[in-house]
Amino acid sequence: MRLSVHDWQSTAVWSIFRARAASTVGLDTISIGDSKYGLSGAQVVNLGKEISDRLYIGYEQSLASAESVLKLIYTLTPHWSVALRGGTVTGVDALYSKRFDKVR
Repeated sequence: MRLSVHDWQSTAVWSIFRARAASTVGLDTISIGDSKYGLSGAQVVNLGKEISDRLYIGYEQSLASAESVLKLIYTLTPHWSVALRGGTVTGVDALYSKRFDKVR
């Protein structure tokens, strides 16, 4: 039986591997899937690390081409953050978010 990437990612083996690999190299995120930062490839490898409560660094590498992107997200306030992207996809974003699922 041959598993697709999506089937393979849902297996217990992948979950154990991802957790061990992330803790071994000190990453918070390791995934294979669609791009979160705007790369056009079908599948990408996504690596990320939360440096502090306010700073997150992420990296994506396309599996189908030479595209890659590095993304820095800095949280200014609970609602505002700034995202900087460099690599194949470049840009600066000012992001506003509001959560409605928190009870005050």
